[in-house]
Amino acid sequence: MKTCFVSFLALSTSVTAFAPASSSQQQQQQQQQQQQRQQEPSSFLLLSAASPLEVDTADAPLDPFDAFDSTAEDIVIRETVAGSGEAVGDGDVVTVKYESRLFESQVKFGSTESLAVKLGDGALVKGFEQALTGKKVGSQFTVRIPSKLAWGNRGKESQMTGRIVVPPGSDIEFDVEVLDVATGFMGELEIFGKDRALGLIACFALSAGAPAIEKFVDKVFS
Repeated sequence: MKTCFVSFLALSTSVTAFAPASSSQQQQQQQQQQQQRQQEPSSFLLLSAASPLEVDTADAPLDPFDAFDSTAEDIVIRETVAGSGEAVGDGDVVTVKYESRLFESQVKFGSTESLAVKLGDGALVKGFEQALTGKKVGSQFTVRIPSKLAWGNRGKESQMTGRIVVPPGSDIEFDVEVLDVATGFMGELEIFGKDRALGLIACFALSAGAPAIEKFVDKVFS
């Protein structure tokens, strides 16, 4: 009988060891697990706390306009207004408004409100003519021109003062607006000047009518 009672106690202890935990024990375990989770660093928090991710732009292509420097071989253009109508071509007379600067120092050396030039006759530096080719009336743009397509090693002197305004070997920059494009007789008239042409026509007309005017005067006052 004593042996059976001992066996019963042992069995009760064994069953108790494998019995499910009470509700209070479960709550304690849940609290402990929650505390452990709070103490463990989150991978999201680690990523957020780290320094901001940087995008490697070393291999990104540079804008040729922004990348222009003294080693440039060709002109670069940044057009802000495209313009409309027929594109400018060789032999056309283009009326432009512009402001010119030295590229490195940004010192202004020239400007005009209206200048009519014929493309291809050598009135402009080569880089400026290249920039105008293909543009349309109303076009507005900035062009950067390397020295070899500007005044090169000879530089440029002011026609009024004789002082050097563009040092030899200087790259230059123009802000340009295309005001008008003309061809043929109208183009030549733009270059000659409409006011000058009208004055010349008036002189011819007056000269042609001079004999008749002279006879009228003689008749009236003789």
